[in-house]
Amino acid sequence: MLALALTVALLQVRETAGVARVQEVVRSGIPLPRSLNVTSTASLAVTDANGVAVPAEFRVLARWNAGLNVGTAPIQWVLVAFPTSAAANSTTNYRLITDGSVANPAPPTPLRVTANGDRLTIDTGAAAFTLRANGMLFEEIRVNGAVVAGGGALTARVNGRDNVWASARRLTVEHSGPLSAAIIIDGTYDMPAVGGGGLASHRRYVFTAGSGTAIIEQSVSWEGDRGGTPNALRVEQVRDTIVGAVNVALDHESRYEPQAVLEGGVIDIAAGPVWLGARQGMFATFAVSVDGTAWAPLNHPLRAWPDAAWWAASDAVGEIPTGALPAQFAGYDVAVKQALTRTVSKTDELGVHGLMTFGLFPRLWGNPIYSDEIRCADTVTPQDSSDDLYWCTLWTDYHNAAATAPIWAMRSGETEWLDEIARPAALRMLHTQIFQCAPSDGYFYCGQAPAGYGGYRADFNSSHAYFDNLQLHYWLTGDSTVVETLKRGATSMRNYLCARRPAAACQPNDAPIDEYANLTGRVASQWSSVFRFVGLASDDASFLDDYRNNLARAVTQQYVGVDQNGTRYGFLLGGWRPVTAPGATTTDQIWMTALYDMNMLDRLRRDTDDAPIGNPPLRPSEVLLSLARSFERFASPAWPNQMDFTWSGARVGGTLVSVHDNGGGSDPYLYDTNRATLSGPIAHAAAQSGDPLLRALATTLTTRAIADSIANGSPLGKEQGEFLSRLHAAVANLAPPPTSPPTRRRAARR
Repeated sequence: MLALALTVALLQVRETAGVARVQEVVRSGIPLPRSLNVTSTASLAVTDANGVAVPAEFRVLARWNAGLNVGTAPIQWVLVAFPTSAAANSTTNYRLITDGSVANPAPPTPLRVTANGDRLTIDTGAAAFTLRANGMLFEEIRVNGAVVAGGGALTARVNGRDNVWASARRLTVEHSGPLSAAIIIDGTYDMPAVGGGGLASHRRYVFTAGSGTAIIEQSVSWEGDRGGTPNALRVEQVRDTIVGAVNVALDHESRYEPQAVLEGGVIDIAAGPVWLGARQGMFATFAVSVDGTAWAPLNHPLRAWPDAAWWAASDAVGEIPTGALPAQFAGYDVAVKQALTRTVSKTDELGVHGLMTFGLFPRLWGNPIYSDEIRCADTVTPQDSSDDLYWCTLWTDYHNAAATAPIWAMRSGETEWLDEIARPAALRMLHTQIFQCAPSDGYFYCGQAPAGYGGYRADFNSSHAYFDNLQLHYWLTGDSTVVETLKRGATSMRNYLCARRPAAACQPNDAPIDEYANLTGRVASQWSSVFRFVGLASDDASFLDDYRNNLARAVTQQYVGVDQNGTRYGFLLGGWRPVTAPGATTTDQIWMTALYDMNMLDRLRRDTDDAPIGNPPLRPSEVLLSLARSFERFASPAWPNQMDFTWSGARVGGTLVSVHDNGGGSDPYLYDTNRATLSGPIAHAAAQSGDPLLRALATTLTTRAIADSIANGSPLGKEQGEFLSRLHAAVANLAPPPTSPPTRRRAARR
């Protein structure tokens, strides 16, 4: 008989709340290496540490370089659900089987979703929850057939008037399986329009088999824009009520104050006045339970977590260091953990929390060398000092700093950082910084984030689309609100960036339509990332064409690859006018190229197996290596912000005549934060090429970035965003483990 090899991922379920869990369903997004070629969830199963199969449920979130409906493409992300029990502060081990050799049993009491007219009943086995698209959290909750709770109202007080939930937009089943279900209800309150928009409500319910607890994420958004000062709506209270015997808990309530849970089933998701800026929302996550298990699954949900080797070898996320690091790079762990720890401690010490502020970060804060950009003389509402934090602090997820938390969790297994940093940051970006719009609103920026800083609306700049952590949040949770929101923004943006849209994607030589429709730089790279995400996660895979083709346009129109002494050097330009002739040219900002453009080209390289792009066709790896060589040969060690160069002949394959520092502008040379961004792409180029000069430079940049991050000592924000965003890839390439197998194999049977 042929030997049978079983490919598995080891999964750890860590209990971090200090509370025993009994048959609680864990729901986790898990990446699958493309090399496994798993095309159907029928090949997947979960077993306990003894090899005994447990009930499990699987939902495909993405496929490799293809749309969700391409059943022949390997699965890239899958949402896995299964029941587990865990003692307080303990770890339980499971295995994800990927070769179809094991079948999961059905749960003893599967969850069932039943539609009856405009009602949905979700029977978990422990309780039956009935929902309608009306002004109640639940029409009723039954236990053993008896009604124990229901009714109540949803209200939002503005200008002393209690506006009630009045109009439904949709009630839809996001997902339904034998172990879990997610239901979405959207609607509006009866508040008269202000600034052309009303007050909207979005509720996403999650139910799990065997549980009497429902987890609800609710946002309330003002969909208007009144102009003037303040361009905001003052909401005095947002209250949900439910009548009956239930337990209620708010997620991280102390961080989101003013919030409160009162007697009699009253949930004040806004217990005091808050401002909603133009097209802006607030949010809260809470649990309603009939069996007393609300707090732990809400504040510390269980997760099934692979080890670092699996995360790294999956290739579905950025490069991640695995295993023990050599002394030269051991400070990496210190730097990352210090930034995360100080983010939490400085949040408490400096009071950077609140219903409209907790989640994202001030631009510069928590560093004694600089002034904290936290409060100011509030000129927006000078009569009220309690809202200064919201109006004055420079809020955004600068350079995707929050993504450090899930990346660290992948390396360390410390999933509690998802609860403390990553999830709050994702929801703040999703509901507050991104523009919230009514379905009929044709505003170009709906679903986009040309916003940041004071009140999240003071800096109307399209470069604030820092969505890396938000995308990771979707891959880990399957929250479809992320996909729907970003798809709306991506639709407008791709039509703007490509004159052929919406009919077709642009070709390599199609020029931008105006000076703001750039193909390189921060904004272009951010939206390339969104096009990729929406193409993978939504029902419209054509966004993948925009992802691939716009990068091909950038390489065709803004890249110069020319030779000197037998070596190819690469230069990436900024601006919007295509390169048409040789001569004297200036590069884009070096650090921005490294932090954004090179990162997206590397993602494309991995997605497409380094397929050539552009005209003439070039492999992304060729472009990346030539850019890294230019940095090593001409930018180091002075590190100008930009380089001037002169070339002759063809744009690709011509002759490099000269290169020198640009020396212009207010910042002619790179700061230590800027230099840190080059560590990842140069380390990767060194690993791919074996070039000792590139490796030496990458080592210098990486060790310097580690030391500078530690010495800087700030929490997550602009500075640590630059220090850390490409440091993970740098260390992963310079200090790879002896072996990093994506699989483990059971002894063969004969």
